[in-house]
Parts: sequence; C-alpha cells; structure tokens
Amino acid sequence: FNDTATTEIYTLSLHDALPILNTDYNSDYSGHTSPTDTTADVVIVCEDVNDYNFSVTTATHQANIGALLDKIRVRQPSAPIVLLGAPDNTGASKTFGTTYNTVNAAAVAARSNCYYHSGIAMNAALSSYWMADTFHLDGTGRQLLADDIDAYLTSIGI
Repeated sequence: FNDTATTEIYTLSLHDALPILNTDYNSDYSGHTSPTDTTADVVIVCEDVNDYNFSVTTATHQANIGALLDKIRVRQPSAPIVLLGAPDNTGASKTFGTTYNTVNAAAVAARSNCYYHSGIAMNAALSSYWMADTFHLDGTGRQLLADDIDAYLTSIGI
C-alpha cells in the first residue's frame, strides 16, 4: 500500500483534540516532523456531540472551540478553517446543533479566515436517516450531509 495523498483526516471529539494540540507533534506515520511543515488547502473541523452528551455549558463549549481554532491557526496560518456544526437528531429529541449554533458562530466570527456551516440547516433532510443508535447517520444520510458540505465549500470559494 502506497498512500501518496496529501490530505490527512483525523476524527476526534473536541475533548480529545485539545490535549493532542497541546502536545508536541511528531508522527512517523504521516512522515511529517510537525504540522507546520506542510500547508493545508483548508482545515475542516467537524463538530461532534460529546459536549452536548456531557452537558458542557455553551460558554465552555465556545471557549473550547475558540482554543481549538486558535491552535489550528498557529499551525496553519493561511489556510481557511471551516467549522461544521452537528445537525440536531430530531428523531431522538437531541438538539446538538441548536444548543451550540450561536456560540459556534460567535467563535468563528471572532477569527479571520474562519467559516461556520451550521448542521441544523440539514435537520429536515436528515430526519429519516438516523441509525437505530440515534447518534449516527445511515449511508443515505451521510451522502446527503457530504453533498451539503461540498455545496457549502463551493459557495465560499473553497
């Protein structure tokens, strides 16, 4: 297997990402000695629902998102950063996106070259595509969400 792609995708919850960003980076896996030895075309942060599930206050969530965006900016000074908010899971009466939408938008607005795409815009479209665990989208739901993200990135010129 020879992976020549320059795109690296890391799936972490916010509470997992912050400690990692606070440590020195050295990864034999990626072949990079630090995250600043390459320049990303765009950094996409997909919001998870752990803060909601653990009843993290909106103020703490905003501070955590802000800290994450600031650390990314230090390591990627010119790349646009896009924060993708989680959609609500209305079938399970969970309001992830609605709960944190305003503070996410404020965290992004306070930083240059940052964008916020709220997942709550997808609530109606995704309402029929949640898996039985009520936390994950099925294949159709994931494709709808991916298409929505692609359209958003195109709309902002990325």
